[in-house]
Amino acid sequence: SIRSMSKRDNKCKRPHSPRKNRKLPKPIIAKNAPRRVFCFGDRNFISMFSKESCLAPYGSGLQRSLRLYPDFESTIVQTLHFNPQPITSMKPESYSHVLDKISKIPNSLVIILAGMHDLSLVGMASNVLVDSISRLHSEAHKRGIQTVALGLPPSHLQEVDHSVKVLTQEVNRDLRDWTERCCQRVPPPMRSKVTFVPFPVLKYDHRDDIWVDGFHFNEAGNSLIGSNLAPFIRDAFIKGETRSK
Repeated sequence: SIRSMSKRDNKCKRPHSPRKNRKLPKPIIAKNAPRRVFCFGDRNFISMFSKESCLAPYGSGLQRSLRLYPDFESTIVQTLHFNPQPITSMKPESYSHVLDKISKIPNSLVIILAGMHDLSLVGMASNVLVDSISRLHSEAHKRGIQTVALGLPPSHLQEVDHSVKVLTQEVNRDLRDWTERCCQRVPPPMRSKVTFVPFPVLKYDHRDDIWVDGFHFNEAGNSLIGSNLAPFIRDAFIKGETRSK
């Protein structure tokens, strides 16, 4: 079982929390610039492979769906990723250069999906994993970037290993709690800088024609993910822009 971390190890880290009186930069809002969404995170879960061995990132479906909304017709969605490795082993320098570039682009929002490679690590605990994920969000907030914390997706592994399923549920719960605390502690205009969104596919079912191998989604799956995410991303944009005025 991967749930073997001792109590001593378990309390060594707490999810990263922003300081109460921390001054954070305002996001860059430009009326004439298109809104931009960056799908950022684990490579294998940002750009899934379809049955035809073609990249099928969920960002393409998200862009199509967002452009159906009034005032979102010119929205641009881009896919970014870091190398497939546990986020708990990554240092801020691993992604700081990417965030630096995004911070200079107006009307930007980053969707972060990370932690899938950590779930099967021996002794992994939710507080350790959420600490690493929240640190990535906080690095973005320091640069005035609005983020969406996307919950971890289901998989076949969770159906055959109960400890992984429990850990996934704990991470999603704790990540949601962290985003709520973050919004309460950080003063405007950063109140809407992070939003938790549950993963659009809530349960693994091998009979659904959206999977490649029970771990990765095919093109139809990623299209479904993108379309189901669209209303949440639209609302996050609107809240962030309203708070920043």
